[in-house]
Amino acid sequence: MSQAKKATYELYPLLTQKLVSLERDTIGRDARALSDQAVLQRFARRSPDLTSDHAFYIMAEELHLKNQGSQVIFPDTGMVLDNLLKARFSMETHEGFTLPYRSFLLAMPRGYKFNGLQLPSLLVTWVPGRDFSSDVLAPFLKQLGVVEGKTRYEDLPDMGLLSIVFLDRDAKGARSRSVIYGEDLPHLLGAKNPDQFHSQMVRLGILKDSDAMDAAEAATQFYSMRLVASLGVYHLATEGKHLKPGFPSSQAPRMDGRRSDQPVKPLTLTSKINFDDAADKQAHFRSWHFRQLRDERYYRGEYRDHPQGSRYVFVSEAVIGLDATPNTQVEA
Repeated sequence: MSQAKKATYELYPLLTQKLVSLERDTIGRDARALSDQAVLQRFARRSPDLTSDHAFYIMAEELHLKNQGSQVIFPDTGMVLDNLLKARFSMETHEGFTLPYRSFLLAMPRGYKFNGLQLPSLLVTWVPGRDFSSDVLAPFLKQLGVVEGKTRYEDLPDMGLLSIVFLDRDAKGARSRSVIYGEDLPHLLGAKNPDQFHSQMVRLGILKDSDAMDAAEAATQFYSMRLVASLGVYHLATEGKHLKPGFPSSQAPRMDGRRSDQPVKPLTLTSKINFDDAADKQAHFRSWHFRQLRDERYYRGEYRDHPQGSRYVFVSEAVIGLDATPNTQVEA
Protein backbone atom coordinates (compact mmCIF):
# COMPACT_ATOMS: atom_id res chain seq x y z
CA MET A 1 0.00 0.00 0.00
CA SER A 2 1.42 3.39 -0.98
CA GLN A 3 1.99 5.90 1.77
CA ALA A 4 -0.31 8.92 1.80
CA LYS A 5 1.31 12.09 0.56
CA LYS A 6 2.38 14.40 3.34
CA ALA A 7 0.60 17.70 3.70
CA THR A 8 2.83 20.75 3.39
CA TYR A 9 2.63 23.85 5.54
CA GLU A 10 4.59 27.06 5.48
CA LEU A 11 6.16 28.19 8.74
CA TYR A 12 7.33 31.72 9.34
CA PRO A 13 11.14 31.58 8.86
CA LEU A 14 12.95 32.98 11.88
CA LEU A 15 14.90 36.17 11.21
CA THR A 16 17.29 35.35 14.07
CA GLN A 17 18.41 32.18 12.34
CA LYS A 18 18.96 34.03 9.08
CA LEU A 19 21.03 36.72 10.81
CA VAL A 20 23.15 34.14 12.66
CA SER A 21 23.82 32.31 9.40
CA LEU A 22 24.87 35.52 7.62
CA GLU A 23 27.07 36.54 10.54
CA ARG A 24 28.78 33.15 10.52
CA ASP A 25 29.57 33.65 6.85
CA THR A 26 31.12 37.02 7.73
CA ILE A 27 33.24 35.53 10.52
CA GLY A 28 34.46 32.64 8.42
CA ARG A 29 36.16 29.51 9.73
CA ASP A 30 36.41 30.80 13.32
CA ALA A 31 32.60 30.78 13.54
CA ARG A 32 32.60 27.00 13.97
CA ALA A 33 33.70 27.36 17.59
CA LEU A 34 31.00 29.91 18.43
CA SER A 35 27.50 29.27 19.74
CA ASP A 36 24.55 31.03 18.13
CA GLN A 37 24.36 33.31 21.17
CA ALA A 38 28.03 34.25 20.84
CA VAL A 39 27.48 35.05 17.17
CA LEU A 40 24.51 37.26 18.07
CA GLN A 41 26.52 39.06 20.73
CA ARG A 42 29.28 39.72 18.22
CA PHE A 43 26.74 41.17 15.82
CA ALA A 44 25.25 43.36 18.57
CA ARG A 45 28.67 44.77 19.52
CA ARG A 46 29.27 46.03 16.01
CA SER A 47 25.68 47.24 15.56
CA PRO A 48 25.21 49.94 18.24
CA ASP A 49 21.82 51.02 16.83
CA LEU A 50 20.40 47.50 16.81
CA THR A 51 18.09 48.04 19.80
CA SER A 52 16.20 50.77 17.95
CA ASP A 53 15.93 48.79 14.74
CA HIS A 54 12.86 47.06 13.34
CA ALA A 55 14.74 43.75 13.35
CA PHE A 56 15.47 43.96 17.09
CA TYR A 57 11.80 43.81 18.00
CA ILE A 58 11.15 40.94 15.62
CA MET A 59 14.04 38.88 16.99
CA ALA A 60 12.94 39.64 20.56
CA GLU A 61 9.49 38.30 19.70
CA GLU A 62 11.07 35.21 18.13
CA LEU A 63 12.91 34.52 21.39
CA HIS A 64 9.66 35.10 23.28
CA LEU A 65 8.06 32.44 21.08
CA LYS A 66 10.74 29.97 22.14
CA ASN A 67 10.50 30.94 25.80
CA GLN A 68 6.72 30.48 25.70
CA GLY A 69 6.98 26.93 24.38
CA SER A 70 7.25 27.26 20.58
CA GLN A 71 3.55 26.63 19.94
CA VAL A 72 2.62 26.24 16.28
CA ILE A 73 -1.06 26.16 15.30
CA PHE A 74 -1.87 24.07 12.21
CA PRO A 75 -5.35 24.54 10.67
CA ASP A 76 -6.50 21.06 9.74
CA THR A 77 -7.78 22.31 6.37
CA GLY A 78 -7.83 25.52 4.38
CA MET A 79 -11.60 25.56 4.98
CA VAL A 80 -11.01 26.46 8.63
CA LEU A 81 -9.09 29.53 7.50
CA ASP A 82 -11.88 30.43 5.07
CA ASN A 83 -14.35 30.18 7.93
CA LEU A 84 -12.32 32.44 10.17
CA LEU A 85 -11.73 35.04 7.48
CA LYS A 86 -15.43 35.11 6.58
CA ALA A 87 -16.59 35.11 10.22
CA ARG A 88 -18.91 37.91 11.27
CA PHE A 89 -18.72 39.36 14.73
CA SER A 90 -18.86 42.75 16.33
CA MET A 91 -16.24 43.58 18.92
CA GLU A 92 -17.69 46.50 20.86
CA THR A 93 -14.75 46.52 23.25
CA HIS A 94 -11.33 44.90 23.34
CA GLU A 95 -11.79 44.10 27.03
CA GLY A 96 -11.91 40.37 27.56
CA PHE A 97 -10.38 39.57 24.17
CA THR A 98 -7.50 37.17 24.29
CA LEU A 99 -5.64 34.64 22.16
CA PRO A 100 -4.84 30.98 22.89
CA TYR A 101 -1.21 31.82 23.72
CA ARG A 102 0.92 34.87 24.37
CA SER A 103 3.09 33.83 21.44
CA PHE A 104 2.62 31.33 18.62
CA LEU A 105 3.16 30.65 14.95
CA LEU A 106 0.15 30.20 12.72
CA ALA A 107 1.19 27.71 10.05
CA MET A 108 -0.29 28.17 6.60
CA PRO A 109 -1.19 25.35 4.20
CA ARG A 110 1.18 25.81 1.27
CA GLY A 111 -0.40 27.86 -1.48
CA TYR A 112 -3.44 28.89 0.56
CA LYS A 113 -5.17 31.93 -0.93
CA PHE A 114 -8.08 34.08 0.17
CA ASN A 115 -9.71 36.45 -2.32
CA GLY A 116 -6.81 35.70 -4.66
CA LEU A 117 -4.17 36.72 -2.10
CA GLN A 118 -1.65 34.14 -0.92
CA LEU A 119 -1.38 34.49 2.84
CA PRO A 120 1.88 33.87 4.72
CA SER A 121 2.54 32.08 7.98
CA LEU A 122 2.36 34.46 10.95
CA LEU A 123 4.37 35.09 14.11
CA VAL A 124 1.83 36.35 16.64
CA THR A 125 2.56 38.03 19.98
CA TRP A 126 -0.16 39.13 22.40
CA VAL A 127 0.97 40.58 25.74
CA PRO A 128 -0.16 43.37 28.05
CA GLY A 129 1.69 46.51 26.97
CA ARG A 130 3.02 47.00 30.49
CA ASP A 131 4.77 43.60 30.27
CA PHE A 132 6.30 44.02 26.82
CA SER A 133 9.63 45.42 27.99
CA SER A 134 10.11 42.96 30.86
CA ASP A 135 8.76 39.82 29.17
CA VAL A 136 9.77 40.30 25.53
CA LEU A 137 12.60 42.82 25.24
CA ALA A 138 14.58 42.17 28.44
CA PRO A 139 15.28 38.46 27.75
CA PHE A 140 16.60 39.31 24.29
CA LEU A 141 18.78 42.11 25.65
CA LYS A 142 20.23 39.57 28.08
CA GLN A 143 20.90 37.14 25.24
CA LEU A 144 22.69 39.90 23.34
CA GLY A 145 24.78 40.79 26.38
CA VAL A 146 23.38 44.34 26.41
CA VAL A 147 22.93 45.97 29.81
CA GLU A 148 19.20 46.56 30.11
CA GLY A 149 19.56 49.81 32.07
CA LYS A 150 21.43 51.41 29.18
CA THR A 151 18.47 50.96 26.86
CA ARG A 152 15.31 52.93 27.52
CA TYR A 153 11.89 52.32 26.02
CA GLU A 154 8.75 54.35 26.31
CA ASP A 155 6.15 53.17 28.78
CA LEU A 156 3.36 51.28 27.07
CA PRO A 157 -0.30 51.23 28.13
CA ASP A 158 -1.65 48.35 30.22
CA MET A 159 -3.96 47.14 27.46
CA GLY A 160 -3.09 44.24 25.19
CA LEU A 161 -0.49 44.72 22.49
CA LEU A 162 -0.85 42.62 19.35
CA SER A 163 2.15 42.16 17.08
CA ILE A 164 1.88 40.25 13.80
CA VAL A 165 5.02 39.49 11.77
CA PHE A 166 5.23 37.81 8.39
CA LEU A 167 7.68 37.35 5.55
CA ASP A 168 6.95 39.87 2.80
CA ARG A 169 7.24 37.91 -0.44
CA ASP A 170 7.51 41.10 -2.49
CA ALA A 171 10.38 42.57 -0.48
CA LYS A 172 13.12 39.97 -1.01
CA GLY A 173 13.08 38.39 2.42
CA ALA A 174 12.08 41.44 4.47
CA ARG A 175 9.69 41.04 7.38
CA SER A 176 6.56 43.11 7.84
CA ARG A 177 5.45 43.83 11.41
CA SER A 178 2.23 45.47 12.50
CA VAL A 179 1.58 46.53 16.10
CA ILE A 180 -2.00 47.09 17.26
CA TYR A 181 -3.13 48.16 20.72
CA GLY A 182 -6.26 46.58 22.10
CA GLU A 183 -8.27 49.80 22.02
CA ASP A 184 -7.65 50.12 18.26
CA LEU A 185 -8.62 46.55 17.43
CA PRO A 186 -12.43 47.10 17.27
CA HIS A 187 -11.93 50.11 14.95
CA LEU A 188 -9.67 48.17 12.59
CA LEU A 189 -11.97 45.15 12.60
CA GLY A 190 -14.74 47.48 11.44
CA ALA A 191 -12.93 47.87 8.12
CA LYS A 192 -14.64 45.97 5.32
CA ASN A 193 -11.69 45.77 2.96
CA PRO A 194 -7.95 46.55 2.74
CA ASP A 195 -8.56 50.13 1.57
CA GLN A 196 -10.73 50.91 4.60
CA PHE A 197 -8.16 49.19 6.82
CA HIS A 198 -5.40 51.40 5.38
CA SER A 199 -7.51 54.52 5.98
CA GLN A 200 -8.21 53.47 9.57
CA MET A 201 -4.50 52.85 10.18
CA VAL A 202 -3.79 56.42 9.09
CA ARG A 203 -6.72 57.90 11.04
CA LEU A 204 -5.67 56.15 14.25
CA GLY A 205 -2.07 57.29 13.85
CA ILE A 206 -0.75 53.74 13.55
CA LEU A 207 0.50 54.55 10.07
CA LYS A 208 2.22 57.94 10.05
CA ASP A 209 2.71 58.13 6.29
CA SER A 210 -0.14 56.94 4.07
CA ASP A 211 2.37 56.12 1.32
CA ALA A 212 4.49 53.94 3.62
CA MET A 213 2.32 50.87 2.97
CA ASP A 214 1.54 49.68 -0.54
CA ALA A 215 -1.69 47.95 -1.54
CA ALA A 216 -0.26 44.43 -1.35
CA GLU A 217 1.07 44.87 2.18
CA ALA A 218 -2.16 46.56 3.31
CA ALA A 219 -4.15 43.58 2.03
CA THR A 220 -1.87 41.06 3.75
CA GLN A 221 -1.95 42.98 7.03
CA PHE A 222 -5.73 43.36 6.83
CA TYR A 223 -6.43 39.66 6.31
CA SER A 224 -3.75 38.65 8.81
CA MET A 225 -5.32 40.84 11.50
CA ARG A 226 -8.81 39.51 10.74
CA LEU A 227 -7.53 35.95 10.83
CA VAL A 228 -5.81 36.37 14.19
CA ALA A 229 -8.75 38.24 15.76
CA SER A 230 -11.22 35.64 14.47
CA LEU A 231 -9.03 32.87 15.83
CA GLY A 232 -9.18 34.49 19.26
CA VAL A 233 -12.96 34.93 19.15
CA TYR A 234 -13.48 31.37 17.84
CA HIS A 235 -11.26 29.99 20.61
CA LEU A 236 -13.31 31.88 23.21
CA ALA A 237 -16.66 30.90 21.67
CA THR A 238 -15.76 27.20 21.58
CA GLU A 239 -14.02 27.33 24.98
CA GLY A 240 -10.82 26.02 23.43
CA LYS A 241 -12.36 22.69 22.45
CA HIS A 242 -11.26 22.92 18.82
CA LEU A 243 -7.55 23.48 19.44
CA LYS A 244 -6.03 20.08 20.09
CA PRO A 245 -2.46 18.89 20.76
CA GLY A 246 -0.59 17.30 17.88
CA PHE A 247 -0.39 17.55 14.11
CA PRO A 248 -3.47 17.41 11.84
CA SER A 249 -2.64 13.81 10.86
CA SER A 250 -0.73 10.91 12.36
CA GLN A 251 2.49 11.91 10.61
CA ALA A 252 4.20 15.26 10.83
CA PRO A 253 3.64 17.41 7.73
CA ARG A 254 6.38 18.99 5.68
CA MET A 255 7.17 22.38 7.16
CA ASP A 256 8.70 24.79 4.66
CA GLY A 257 10.70 27.51 6.39
CA ARG A 258 11.56 25.48 9.47
CA ARG A 259 15.13 24.59 10.32
CA SER A 260 15.77 21.05 11.52
CA ASP A 261 16.77 22.25 15.01
CA GLN A 262 13.79 24.60 15.42
CA PRO A 263 11.46 23.38 18.19
CA VAL A 264 7.79 22.97 17.32
CA LYS A 265 4.96 22.20 19.74
CA PRO A 266 2.11 21.40 17.34
CA LEU A 267 -1.56 22.11 17.89
CA THR A 268 -4.34 21.50 15.38
CA LEU A 269 -7.21 23.91 14.85
CA THR A 270 -10.37 22.08 13.81
CA SER A 271 -13.78 23.19 12.61
CA LYS A 272 -16.96 23.33 14.66
CA ILE A 273 -19.00 22.19 11.66
CA ASN A 274 -19.08 18.73 10.10
CA PHE A 275 -18.98 19.67 6.42
CA ASP A 276 -19.79 16.15 5.21
CA ASP A 277 -23.05 16.25 7.14
CA ALA A 278 -23.78 19.69 5.74
CA ALA A 279 -23.35 18.42 2.18
CA ASP A 280 -25.80 15.59 2.83
CA LYS A 281 -28.45 18.14 3.75
CA GLN A 282 -27.82 20.17 0.56
CA ALA A 283 -27.04 23.20 2.67
CA HIS A 284 -24.06 25.46 2.21
CA PHE A 285 -21.60 27.27 4.39
CA ARG A 286 -22.23 31.01 4.58
CA SER A 287 -20.20 32.30 7.52
CA TRP A 288 -19.68 31.96 11.23
CA HIS A 289 -21.46 34.53 13.39
CA PHE A 290 -20.37 35.31 16.92
CA ARG A 291 -22.07 37.32 19.62
CA GLN A 292 -20.07 39.01 22.36
CA LEU A 293 -21.71 38.64 25.77
CA ARG A 294 -21.14 41.81 27.75
CA ASP A 295 -23.91 42.01 30.33
CA GLU A 296 -22.83 41.13 33.86
CA ARG A 297 -25.45 38.38 34.11
CA TYR A 298 -23.32 36.29 31.77
CA TYR A 299 -20.43 36.39 34.25
CA ARG A 300 -22.04 34.74 37.23
CA GLY A 301 -21.80 31.22 38.60
CA GLU A 302 -19.27 29.12 36.71
CA TYR A 303 -18.26 32.18 34.66
CA ARG A 304 -17.67 34.54 37.58
CA ASP A 305 -13.90 34.40 37.08
CA HIS A 306 -14.12 35.28 33.38
CA PRO A 307 -13.26 38.89 32.46
CA GLN A 308 -16.35 40.77 31.32
CA GLY A 309 -16.50 40.78 27.53
CA SER A 310 -14.50 37.55 27.20
CA ARG A 311 -17.46 35.32 26.35
CA TYR A 312 -18.53 34.86 22.75
CA VAL A 313 -21.13 32.41 21.49
CA PHE A 314 -22.24 31.26 18.06
CA VAL A 315 -25.37 33.10 17.00
CA SER A 316 -26.47 29.99 15.13
CA GLU A 317 -24.98 27.07 13.31
CA ALA A 318 -22.91 28.18 10.36
CA VAL A 319 -24.52 25.76 7.92
CA ILE A 320 -27.58 27.58 6.61
CA GLY A 321 -30.00 27.38 3.69
CA LEU A 322 -29.53 29.29 0.49
CA ASP A 323 -32.17 31.88 1.37
CA ALA A 324 -30.87 32.71 4.87
CA THR A 325 -29.67 36.22 5.59
CA PRO A 326 -27.12 36.39 8.42
CA ASN A 327 -27.02 39.25 10.89
CA THR A 328 -24.29 39.93 13.39
CA GLN A 329 -25.63 40.41 16.89
CA VAL A 330 -24.08 42.01 19.93
CA GLU A 331 -25.38 41.51 23.45
CA ALA A 332 -25.11 44.91 25.15
